[in-house]
Amino acid sequence: MEENNKNDLDNGLAQLLAKQTWTKEEKQWLLDFLENTDSGELQMLLRQQFELREQNLENTLPYDPAGILQQIHEKAGIPLSHERSLVVRFWRQGVAAASVILGFALLGYFVFIKRAPQQFAHIRKAAKESKKEDIGPGTNKAMLLLDNGANVILDDARNGILAREGNVNIVKSGEKLDYQSLHAKSDKIAYNTIVTPRGGQYQVELSDGTKVWLNAASSIRFPASFPAKERVVEISGEVYFEVAALMKAGTKDKVPFIVKINTTPGDGGEVKVLGTHFDIMAYPEEPEVRTTLLEGSVVYNNNGNSQKLLPGQQSAYSSAGGIKVREDIKTDDIISWKNGSFHFEGCDLEVVLRQLSRWYDADVVFKRKIDDKFYADIPMNTMLSDALKALELTGLVHFTIENGKIIVH
Repeated sequence: MEENNKNDLDNGLAQLLAKQTWTKEEKQWLLDFLENTDSGELQMLLRQQFELREQNLENTLPYDPAGILQQIHEKAGIPLSHERSLVVRFWRQGVAAASVILGFALLGYFVFIKRAPQQFAHIRKAAKESKKEDIGPGTNKAMLLLDNGANVILDDARNGILAREGNVNIVKSGEKLDYQSLHAKSDKIAYNTIVTPRGGQYQVELSDGTKVWLNAASSIRFPASFPAKERVVEISGEVYFEVAALMKAGTKDKVPFIVKINTTPGDGGEVKVLGTHFDIMAYPEEPEVRTTLLEGSVVYNNNGNSQKLLPGQQSAYSSAGGIKVREDIKTDDIISWKNGSFHFEGCDLEVVLRQLSRWYDADVVFKRKIDDKFYADIPMNTMLSDALKALELTGLVHFTIENGKIIVH
């Protein structure tokens, strides 16, 4: 009996996706299907379509993943929302043969949001009863540690002046912190630290105009007001910088900006810049300290060895391998986290899950080893279950969320 029901669901969904237009009853059936079943049936159908398209790849037009979602939304009579789309690419023998768009999981909301609530009460009730454990995405949150030892929870603080350090006012404006110079003399150097937890990000503009973005589980320590000769900050985790060019008074020389990288072994090195955009990733659980340059030039130094970087290059340091330079880096992919999305391009599952773990504050437990590569674009405002479902649609892995942990099956 269960096998017959499963075949009916498979056939029903396949027939529905093949139709040019949908009736109101068919839209309701799709919502019922999506809300009350897991991704298994949909995953199998998508894999079957993938196989068929791969077999006939030479006789078909190029496969357009965005087009699939566009067609679904057109049939449903709703506008396409790119912010709600999760894209996972299937790769076989080095060829991108198909893409899956997880707009299906969110389709019901867009299709039926304007319908009378009583029409779908039984569907919502069933979905609520069957809802599994889930974890929401991270948010903009951080803690500010002042020079006197006091701390401020930034996500709870009101907008306005939070404190004064020397000749600088510390001002919260929305989800950003600004260090605003009062242009008054101060002999004391007051150090502040901003720390983001797992599941948090934050942005700060330093007193010299340098803009800083902190990813989850990261920190930056810096003078509230920089001395005249040089600007030195210390970071951990992942931090993106847009360094403001600053001239020494009465000269044509620029004030150098130095980033000291703190790692557990204590050998993170430092990056020296003048005015530039770059990203540093130095999590203790990652195998390398990576510096990626977007604009300008920087010099990465470690244990007496140095390497100058040009835009599009990345230095990767490990205690075993020293400094390596990688060329033609897709810099937009490196800083996709700053722009609100995960981008995975041929990544091991361990790499993917380390990023998800930090953003969703969820530990990972592997029940088996997965050797496949993963390609995906996932908005960071996605619930964890939907992010994992996007990876499951490759047919290579299965996840559960148990007691706040990601279990890999």
